Amino acid sequence: MAAALSSADLVLVDGPVGTRFGGPGREGSFLQAVSLTKPGGLILLHDALRREEYEMFHNFLRQHAKAECKGIVPDADGLAVFKKVEN
Repeated sequence: MAAALSSADLVLVDGPVGTRFGGPGREGSFLQAVSLTKPGGLILLHDALRREEYEMFHNFLRQHAKAECKGIVPDADGLAVFKKVEN
């Protein structure tokens, strides 16, 4: 499995459901996506404009320099686009 780390060009995070819906939230999935994506690769976070996801990824960006948010597509609940900048 180690070969899979940092090798993806694109990872989409669309689950699990957030804590307000009875799920564990997407933080774990987002962190895994960052670790699976190679530098220069993209991470897409669905529902990025929902409060829980928005706060989660802003906390991540404040604490880590591994990815940068390139923007949010303003569809229903938003689709954030991140570019991984380092391992």
